Amino acid sequence: MSNRLVELEIYHVHLPFRRTIYQGHQTLTSSDSIVIAALLADGTVGYGEGVIRKGIGTDSAASINYHFDTTIRPLLNNLEPKRFSDLLDFADQLPFSSEEGQQIHTVRCAVELALLDAYAKYFDTDIASINGWLGFGEFMHSDHKLVQVSGLLNGSQLVQIRKELSRMRWWGLRDFKLDLGTQWDEELSMYVADRLFDDLLEGLSSFRVDAHGSWDIDRAVEMSEKLANLGVCIFEDPLALDDQSHWQMIADLSHLSVMVDQALVSLDDANYFIENDLVDYLSISINKNGGLIAALRIAEAARKNSRGFGLSAEPGESSLLTAAGVKFLQMVQNTEFAEIGYVKKNLKTDLATQHLNYGYRGKLKLPKKSGFGVEVRRDKIQNLLSEPPRKIAFA
Repeated sequence: MSNRLVELEIYHVHLPFRRTIYQGHQTLTSSDSIVIAALLADGTVGYGEGVIRKGIGTDSAASINYHFDTTIRPLLNNLEPKRFSDLLDFADQLPFSSEEGQQIHTVRCAVELALLDAYAKYFDTDIASINGWLGFGEFMHSDHKLVQVSGLLNGSQLVQIRKELSRMRWWGLRDFKLDLGTQWDEELSMYVADRLFDDLLEGLSSFRVDAHGSWDIDRAVEMSEKLANLGVCIFEDPLALDDQSHWQMIADLSHLSVMVDQALVSLDDANYFIENDLVDYLSISINKNGGLIAALRIAEAARKNSRGFGLSAEPGESSLLTAAGVKFLQMVQNTEFAEIGYVKKNLKTDLATQHLNYGYRGKLKLPKKSGFGVEVRRDKIQNLLSEPPRKIAFA
């Protein structure tokens, strides 16, 4: 039967958090996402998700429909690939920006993942075959063990960090990242370093921090020395997005390895930071970078240029995006850090029938079903809608 794309359903959902999440100067209590269901002529349905990044980029809930209608929708007419590789050729060409030059990574990510999910199911093909199509021999998937998930320490008070760290260590986590960007940065860093001292000394744990672009260059250099003395190995986003002129200075003066996240949106951004030798690590995100294929290309650029990298996530990602992240980790065996699998901890309600969360020692399980392996609860989506859903039919 035909595999022609016959309909897309677009849902704008509002996901409340279980807890308040602090990211630098931002205080988050909820998240907004776009969920796309792609329906093929034979009845196969695939799902994709994109999280709107608050305060970052030009995507917004109000602009999603406009960018989809004007930039992506015209490309989807008569989509009927003969092979999965044909679908990959098509998905790879989906635009990352509108004709006006506005970034559309959120909607692009959701569309790409929905198409990958639907056509992998239709062709009964492992999504990990993308590596072969890309020609990334080093990334060919196998039954290797996935990197263990890092413990993300988030809170504005010491009592919060104390509880989180104790619980995560009891749960067997060994790699930790502390969110900074408040007046208590030094106090919180010293506490975590003291608790991890023996494990850090023996190489059983790692400790990194994320400043979320909260510091100017003087503060960043000062903190790099203090954090290095505490056993921190990496600090992420020390400089604000609008302070790009000081990346070279922090690269030269930092006492720590530097990781870029917020300013790393595209493959061009990755090449810029690599070619100018500005950072040691890249923080890759399927959502932020506009899809799975784009994330894989950035990982390959990092590998070829001897840069470390990790897979990050937005706090509001449901099991839909988490499943794509698990697939990334399956394909990219030398990922050093993973920050996915926090669905149950962060969200009051997931969009899937079964949460994709990390288990003991930060272990993730590969979904066994076809596509991304996640079943979506339509009733849950309906209960979380922030505006009426849209149905787009393709002749």
